[in-house]
Amino acid sequence: METYDPHVRRELVDLAYDSIPFSIIVNILAALTVTAVYWPKTGKNAALWFGLIIAAMLYRLAVYIYHKSKEDQIPVARAEVLLTLGLILSGMAWVSGLWYFLGRQGASYDFFLTFVMGGMASGAITTLSSVRVTAVSYIGILLGGTALWLFVSPEPLEKMMAALVVIYMAFLINSSGRVSRTIADSFTLRRENTQWIRALKAHRAEIELVFDNVPVGILFYDKNFKIVNINQKFLQIFKTERDQIIGMDLEEVKDRRIVPALRAPIDYNGLEDGYYEGPYHTTRSDTEVEIRLKTTALKDSKNRLVGAIGIVEDIAKELEQKRQIESFAQFYIQNPNPVMQIDCESKEIVIENDAARAIHVGLRTNQPVRWKRFLQRVCEGDEKSVDLKYGEEVYQFDVVSLDIHRINLYGRNVTKERIARERADYLAYYDELTGLPRRKLLLEHVKIAMLRAERNDTTNALLFLDLDNFKQINDSMGHDVGDYLLVQLAKRLTELMRTGDIVARLGGDEFVVLLSDIKGDREEAALKSEIVAKKICEEIARPFSIKGRKLHFSVSIGITLFKHGRDFFDLLKEADVAMYEAKSSGKNSIKLFDSQLEKSTVDKTELLQDIHNAIEKNQLTILYQPQVEIATARCVGAEALLRWEHPRKGLISPEIFIPLAEESGAIHELGQWVLRQVSRQTRELPLEYIAVNISIKEFVRSDFIEMVKEMAAAGEIDPSRIELEMTESVFIENFRTINEKLRELREMGFRFSIDDFGTGYSSLAYLKNLSIKTLKIDKGFIEDIGINPNDEVLTRTIIDIASHFDMKTVAEGVENETQLTFLKNFGCDIVQGYYFGKPMSIEAFQQWMQERTDHGICHV
Repeated sequence: METYDPHVRRELVDLAYDSIPFSIIVNILAALTVTAVYWPKTGKNAALWFGLIIAAMLYRLAVYIYHKSKEDQIPVARAEVLLTLGLILSGMAWVSGLWYFLGRQGASYDFFLTFVMGGMASGAITTLSSVRVTAVSYIGILLGGTALWLFVSPEPLEKMMAALVVIYMAFLINSSGRVSRTIADSFTLRRENTQWIRALKAHRAEIELVFDNVPVGILFYDKNFKIVNINQKFLQIFKTERDQIIGMDLEEVKDRRIVPALRAPIDYNGLEDGYYEGPYHTTRSDTEVEIRLKTTALKDSKNRLVGAIGIVEDIAKELEQKRQIESFAQFYIQNPNPVMQIDCESKEIVIENDAARAIHVGLRTNQPVRWKRFLQRVCEGDEKSVDLKYGEEVYQFDVVSLDIHRINLYGRNVTKERIARERADYLAYYDELTGLPRRKLLLEHVKIAMLRAERNDTTNALLFLDLDNFKQINDSMGHDVGDYLLVQLAKRLTELMRTGDIVARLGGDEFVVLLSDIKGDREEAALKSEIVAKKICEEIARPFSIKGRKLHFSVSIGITLFKHGRDFFDLLKEADVAMYEAKSSGKNSIKLFDSQLEKSTVDKTELLQDIHNAIEKNQLTILYQPQVEIATARCVGAEALLRWEHPRKGLISPEIFIPLAEESGAIHELGQWVLRQVSRQTRELPLEYIAVNISIKEFVRSDFIEMVKEMAAAGEIDPSRIELEMTESVFIENFRTINEKLRELREMGFRFSIDDFGTGYSSLAYLKNLSIKTLKIDKGFIEDIGINPNDEVLTRTIIDIASHFDMKTVAEGVENETQLTFLKNFGCDIVQGYYFGKPMSIEAFQQWMQERTDHGICHV
């Protein structure tokens, strides 16, 4: 058994186990027969012997059940041992019957029992020979025991029977060997046959797989021109299904161009192959394909023609590649840009156009090292594009790998692009006009200064500079003059600085100076920074000469000190806040940022957030201050004054929140709200007009005219009852544009007045050319009448100017009889101030007018 394949050995053991149930039945029936024969004579001994047989059979049954329940888990050797042990027990049980029955009832009974033993042993040939050891063991026990018993018998006949039993036992043992080998060989052959069948199926599947996955179409057809077989690629090329093709007569094809190629192998009995290349219109799928067809004859072993095989290739991509190659060749020749192909193994040019040849020959001749480095980069590097400088020109070559050695280079002249890029890079860091660093480069210097301050325990300072009134000079004298002044200013600042300090221009007339590595504590650093700031003020105060004129400037400077760990934009904001504080304190001054300024900045930031919600939360109110005509004492109008009652901060001055509204953009929303409220509240008042202040930020908006037109069209405002008050700064912006806006507004019915006349850059030019009917004299001039003769002269001059241009004058801030008498004596038309009434709510204003009407004072 050990020489057999393990799988065959298990099958042999399983076969022996399969015979156990039948064997048990035969054993029990045979034992019953023997018991029945010997019962009359032996009785108790027969019953005892039958019990031994039954016990042996129960063991065999238990082994059988155990084997079937764990058939694949029990090792073959153990299964053989259990099987053999059961048969040994069975054989010994049968042999024990010899001791009970032989020699007790005569020779005929002994012959019967010997016959039964021989029958049981011969039965083992058919049921046990698959496991020969078991069969031999069983036969040996049965017949060996029988022969032994017969030999010891005193009867000569029984001794002869013993000899026959031994001969029979030898025969059975020999037969069991032949039967065992036969069964084993049968199982071995069956297993090998199964393996061969599987191998053949797998081989066939492999052949079919290869057949269907060959990258060309394959067609088999017989000598009757019928299609026998095709592969999957053939179906893909012709876009059809197998059941539509198998059995098709090739004479039925509609496109006859391929027929000669198909017929050639058959018509010439295999002596000639067929060939076709070109377009083909399919019969089944009705599509156009580009194919190459080759056909050849198929013959059997006796060289008889049986059919033909056709090989079909889809050449659409091949044709497209040919077209691309032709196009590429033309591209090489006709392209004005340099194009070349390089063999990287030899470092030689394979093909190039004229533009490429001029570059490569010129470099290889005059700059061979540069050319060698270029070839090394494109061949050995992994860059997708490589720059090459030739003379003053720069070329960018795109690198396209063709195979392991060849590459294509597609070049273009990028000289202008590189110049533009370098220019853009420069402008990203440096101001184009002055050449000074811009914000981006300043940021880098500030970071470095903070690192040095941390290392050296020093202090840095940021100075924010803004020229006072530069815009007016720039607008009046032209931008070319303004640019010249900025260049000269940048030069002066640069020359004034020590090495390591940075002067940067943020835009317009705003400059920033970085002072780094200032030694000493914070107070000493502040003092040194202010000394530098004063030097800057003195330097800028020196006149600038241009076009035969000398121009004078002043500057406002804000300073913030810092060490390390600060945000650049926070620093810039602090310096900016300090600069604006310097401007607010009278210009031409220096202000150091401190905690108080920081608090002011925080307060302003909060107000900027709150001002957007002021309208929605009903925090705004409009007060009205009467304007009284001096000659008649009539109240002819009123000025609308906006007030903001903040829920936490209380009443906030317009001088604070109006600039904030202008800065945040909320002024546009506020302006519209005021116009609507004034028109609604004063619609029934018997006045000639209501004066409404218009912010310059609001007035210069491109959509201001459209906005008021829409409000007027919607009936929200009445232009004929509104006088728009504007400061003189409006007219400095762009005279022509402003004049056009005034004309459109005047056509709508609005009237205009100039507020705070005499406090700005007063010019008689716009008084002459603009149709403005009213000048408002600033209260700063009025409050010192009777005290300051200069203010009286200025006031009289303004009244005279207005009279000359046929304009009315309105005096603000009239608080006493002296001021009123002076204005009346010198021809002022209208007065406004506490002498007549404080700014009041619409309800209080209506009551005030009613009281004057009742006294016959105010009437229209």
